[in-house]
Amino acid sequence: MRPATLRLSTCVCCLLLATSARATDYYVSSTGLDANRGTSPAEAWRTIQRVNNDQYRPGDRILFEGGTTFSGNLFLDAVDAGAPDAPVTIGSYGTGRATIYAGDGTGILIHNAAGFVVRDLFVIGSGSTTNTGDGIFFFADLAGDVKLPYIRIDHVDAARFGDYGILIGSNNGNTGYADVRITAAV
Repeated sequence: MRPATLRLSTCVCCLLLATSARATDYYVSSTGLDANRGTSPAEAWRTIQRVNNDQYRPGDRILFEGGTTFSGNLFLDAVDAGAPDAPVTIGSYGTGRATIYAGDGTGILIHNAAGFVVRDLFVIGSGSTTNTGDGIFFFADLAGDVKLPYIRIDHVDAARFGDYGILIGSNNGNTGYADVRITAAV
């Protein structure tokens, strides 16, 4: 291969890698459509179920329209994990905080994954006598005493749940989470 062709091929490969590594902001709005791309407020998704059907990469942000209530149960797992230097963020955009209404279930469940920031949200259940879930639940059951790094929960109100507002735990040996910080959360 000629040197000029090799340099051009190397530049193209680097450009493709840089483009594929770019984080994406996803928007959820009461006026959105689940058929939309979700990558701008004008092209927002409408439901939590649509959010559950996608996969996320380190640095991505899932942003719910502030001042609006979204019914459903958000579920993310290891394929959606962020990283300490590029966490996946779940939060609000616009004016005020969005509300995730979980009904009788868990509002946000993140299973066997870390590298997340959850911020600027209300997470509400149906009531302590009817709800059987948690507001925000990070749960790890990986074998091998794994410590999943980096969880931040900030400015979140979790209420009206039958179990816990915020629960971070494991039931498998010493597996669990490291570098966890919860601030301004009720």
